[in-house]
Amino acid sequence: MFGIGKNKGKHKELEEILDRIKMYMENNYKDSAKDAFAQLKDKFNMLKNSGKLKAAQEENYTEVIKELEKQFETYTHKVNTIEKI
Repeated sequence: MFGIGKNKGKHKELEEILDRIKMYMENNYKDSAKDAFAQLKDKFNMLKNSGKLKAAQEENYTEVIKELEKQFETYTHKVNTIEKI
């Protein structure tokens, strides 16, 4: 109730970058999405190295970054086409 504990494992600055990544991906802005992803990784590493992330936050964003890395492996400007048989 009242959202207590709802944001456990979340960090405001990282969430803002994630929101931008989501928006860029939804609108097919590939370069912007990749740039924002690089910003996310940089910000995450900066916060982690400075000790400003709680253990739950670090664990959460490590998983988020791994998942996004998988998505970006195939995220290109090339149009996927199916050859007619």
